[in-house]
Amino acid sequence: GSALTLFLPANEVIMSTWNSPIDKIAGYSKLSAICQWIDLEESYTTSQWSQVQNVARPEFWVELGPGYEDPNDDRIARIEAKFLAKFQGEFNYGKPIITPPGSKLNVLSFSPSEMAYGESEERIRDRILSTWRIPPAIVGIVKEMTFGSILATMGGFCAWCLNPRLVMRGLTRTKHLASRWDEPGRRCRLWYDDCVPADPAQVNADIASDLSASAITPN
Repeated sequence: GSALTLFLPANEVIMSTWNSPIDKIAGYSKLSAICQWIDLEESYTTSQWSQVQNVARPEFWVELGPGYEDPNDDRIARIEAKFLAKFQGEFNYGKPIITPPGSKLNVLSFSPSEMAYGESEERIRDRILSTWRIPPAIVGIVKEMTFGSILATMGGFCAWCLNPRLVMRGLTRTKHLASRWDEPGRRCRLWYDDCVPADPAQVNADIASDLSASAITPN
């Protein structure tokens, strides 16, 4: 907190950094490497939010009846203001429209922009997840999954995402931390066990193979 300032010696600070492809000294930040992808995803979300908030998509064309020929700008502005006040916004979607006698409503058709938003966001989402080697199912993005697919997803996440980080930290801390307790004939080493879950089918197959070769007994 602010009540005490603690000064740490430089040799007490250990940094774990990924090697940078462009710098021999500085570390490599994946978030900095994909900063444009992050900005693009935020722009998609902001644009989609703005579209919902400001939606007044003209899905119809009002053809005025006799007596409304060549209306001036003020009259058009008043008509538009009345339409927007009643029909603009997500809560007014689908309300019935009542026009004066002689007026006509012509329906306009547009390509669905929501589909483009979904496809774009899915692509950029998968790019961001792939940077950290995270399968979509790990963060809850699933449709249909079986126990086998869940186990395979967990195995891939552990093998491609967690294990490399644990190995890097083990190597860094072995070199800069555990080595302080090295003695002649004995070296200290820090490591993490492999976190990939065992495949139940392979475990059963190994047990059956050992039983057939009398390598293990039922008891």
